[in-house]
Amino acid sequence: MIALGEAYLDGNGVKRDLDMAIRLFTPLARINNANAVYLLSFALRERGKPGDLNDALRHAVTALSLARYSKESKFLEANIQSQLGFVYERLGRYEEAIVAYEAARSIFERKLGPKHPQVAGAYMNLANGFAGAGRQEESLAATEKALRLITLLMGDENELTANLYQNKAVSLIALARYGEALNALDQAQAIYVKLGGPESSKVADTLRNRSRAFNLLSRNQEAVEAAQAALTLYTKSSSPDGLTLAAAHGVLGLAYQGLRRYAEARVEYRAAIAILQVNHSPNSVEMIHPLINLGNVDDDLKQFESALTYYQKAFEIILDAYGPDHAETATMLGRLGNTSFKLKRYDTALDYGLEALLIQTGALGTDVDSQRYTYRMLARTLSATNNRTTAIFFAKLAVNAHQDVRARNSKLSDELRATLGRSFQPSYYLLSDLLLDDGQFSEAQFVGGLLKQQEFYEFTRSLGGRSPTNRDIEPGTLRPTEAELKFWADLQMSMAPALKIAADMRDLSAAREATGAASLEDQARMQELKGKRSEAIRVFLASARNLIDRVEFDKRQQQQTAFVYGEHYAEKIQADLRSMPSNTVLLQIMSLDDELHLFASSAGRQTIYRKISVSRLELAGKVSAAIAAVRNRGDDAPAQLAALYDLLIRPIRSDIDAAVSRGDADVPVLLLDLSGFLRYVPYAALYDGRHYLVEDFALALYNPASPIKFAAMSRDKIKGAGFGVTRPFPGFAALPGAARELDSVFKIIGGKPKLDDAFTERSLATALSTKTQILHIASHFRFRPGNENNSYLLLGNGDGLTLAQLRTQKQYSFRGTDLITLSACDTAIGGGAEGEEIESFGMLAQSKGASAVMSTLWQIADESTAVLMTDFYDGLIKQGLDKAHALRHAQLTLIRGETEPLTQASRAMTVIEDTSSETATVPTAHPYFWSAFILMGNWM
Repeated sequence: MIALGEAYLDGNGVKRDLDMAIRLFTPLARINNANAVYLLSFALRERGKPGDLNDALRHAVTALSLARYSKESKFLEANIQSQLGFVYERLGRYEEAIVAYEAARSIFERKLGPKHPQVAGAYMNLANGFAGAGRQEESLAATEKALRLITLLMGDENELTANLYQNKAVSLIALARYGEALNALDQAQAIYVKLGGPESSKVADTLRNRSRAFNLLSRNQEAVEAAQAALTLYTKSSSPDGLTLAAAHGVLGLAYQGLRRYAEARVEYRAAIAILQVNHSPNSVEMIHPLINLGNVDDDLKQFESALTYYQKAFEIILDAYGPDHAETATMLGRLGNTSFKLKRYDTALDYGLEALLIQTGALGTDVDSQRYTYRMLARTLSATNNRTTAIFFAKLAVNAHQDVRARNSKLSDELRATLGRSFQPSYYLLSDLLLDDGQFSEAQFVGGLLKQQEFYEFTRSLGGRSPTNRDIEPGTLRPTEAELKFWADLQMSMAPALKIAADMRDLSAAREATGAASLEDQARMQELKGKRSEAIRVFLASARNLIDRVEFDKRQQQQTAFVYGEHYAEKIQADLRSMPSNTVLLQIMSLDDELHLFASSAGRQTIYRKISVSRLELAGKVSAAIAAVRNRGDDAPAQLAALYDLLIRPIRSDIDAAVSRGDADVPVLLLDLSGFLRYVPYAALYDGRHYLVEDFALALYNPASPIKFAAMSRDKIKGAGFGVTRPFPGFAALPGAARELDSVFKIIGGKPKLDDAFTERSLATALSTKTQILHIASHFRFRPGNENNSYLLLGNGDGLTLAQLRTQKQYSFRGTDLITLSACDTAIGGGAEGEEIESFGMLAQSKGASAVMSTLWQIADESTAVLMTDFYDGLIKQGLDKAHALRHAQLTLIRGETEPLTQASRAMTVIEDTSSETATVPTAHPYFWSAFILMGNWM
């Protein structure tokens, strides 16, 4: 009877008939024949009618108990453990499946040795269990182990090897390593074609998975073609598997949806459901993805209530099958939250998102796609509720997750990598907008560069492993601020109780594997834990909301404290002002939530205070627009700069004019005390409709935190040191203007600059040790927000001198240096709206002893910079002007076009340059060419 039942079960010599096999095994199972009970369980699992899986589990547990006392087969226990794993997997109980598969593997390996096909098969099963549990790295490792064994034992041209390549591809897709997945599918398909021809159902499997990969790469038309080809092959098969056929309809629907062919997508999803309904109940796990897909179509069509209905139904099945702390549960919560957000049910959306985040933090396996989806949904919801600080944090996490995916796909073709980048665009735009609104312009610019040209990725790849790639360079990630890191640590601490309960529930569930059912004591314990979990979730959500509110309150308090300090600050600056020429005015500018505050002070005069009603958000937008117009050399730059002038200067201009004398030979000096994003405004270029501000004033930045002595520069026996980079390096353009600049400058200063190979860490440190009065550096500078290990000055040998080195190493002390000129890009840019992340190169040099620093606000042009620097030193040394007036003199030369036509090349990375016009001649009157240069510290 057993032999006959196996024949019907396998279709060996007779037509496969699972009902007949079950009728033959059932009476033998009643008399506790271990083999028959096992085979009955196997047949029930294969048939898969409603109730069959639960019966299959019950019989498998019984068979396991009988087999431990049976002498029928030394491998029966291992086979039953494998069967248990299959049933658990079908029931969505993946952690229990893993335990069973591992038990089977251990038995096979112990009895057959480590190099046996059945051991390889056990690793395959284990890989499937890990994949179902979301533990994709472990799944890939088990697959690789099986692949090595099978290749060793059977070669690489057999169906088992091809199956393993197919499984490997599935894991790689889940790990967002799409290029490697496509390569694995190529290997599998080549073997299948060789063994069974180009129209075998196995080839169809590879096409179906290829469609999945193309979908995730946003190559939707190719995904459609692959899925259609798979369906064609499946339908040619004599008996296509229902689950496989439904999955093929599903991936074709996804491809249609990617092309916004929603009606066709809906047809495919409904076809999948119709196929599944033949052998599966409406509440089976097989129905989850078709329901989600139908919800996705409605969500895309803005039929949000209908989408929620589908999502809720899928969520109920997931909860029942996988439990409340599974990665799939978190993914579904994210979808519910996203659609609730679109319905402007922000409180509900936030609760869904936070619970999803909690589960993903504690789950044993969460794919990166689900995580980035949750991060972005939380960022959007928090932004909509004006919780901007935490919105920025979660948007950073989303972008960092995307960057991680891009790094995993470094071997993709340029074309595929470009489409992968485009598929992530919404998160980059969201973060960029949030940063701009908060005045974090350097960070926003960096995010825009990541999106537009994958700057970090291209840079690190182009260097090919040479320095400075080996200097802790990250593949384009944004570091959280200290405040964000503290919020994240506090949030994770508030998760701990709920995560502990989830772990206890998993441990208790795993105990069911031994008996197939929990004891009454275990059932009571599980009910107790479920109640505790519900309460822990409630407490976590309340705590998380309090943390979010506190972060925003703390930020407002910091701004208010700075303002209160500013109100009293004017009384403390008189000593500095009295040490300066009388034609000097200090302008302090502060922006709070709803108002702009201006303070004008001069020696011996009462401080003037003006208040303007303009929100910080509105002002940040105007600053952003003006900076963009100038950086892009736009024709609208004067209008944008005029709008800023009307807010920052015009309300207090008459007070400033009243404090200075226009009859003096020297043009008045306007000192600027700034905070936050206001430090990035090109004040020299602010426009009153007739003149730029630099035409009326010499300008300098005043930093109250630096203990600088304001005194005129000594010109007796000036000692200068110069350094420059002229040749190209991977990712950096050549700077022919730097050589001419240094040659001209040091004809004025005296001495000989060190270029290229002579410009090293040692030569720079040596120059500083001799108390150089003027230090002039013409090179590339690479600034990365929040990462001083990844922000560096390019040295002449291709190495990078990082901000971290400058800050921490004693050999880089600038005490005794009267002026440092940083003739490179972005050297005045720091990180964060309030500058709390990372000091700019210029601020760092000043804090380490430099009396004055000239630095830059953006990526400067090579040739025009050389002209400006020559004119600056001519004014400073030959004409005896102070530093502020010498800079003004040089800027006016460019404004008035008193120079030869110049070519444009940038002291920035070539990958973010518009190289199409590198050799075109350009006028220099546009603010782009001269207003990036700012003077900090002792301007005298």
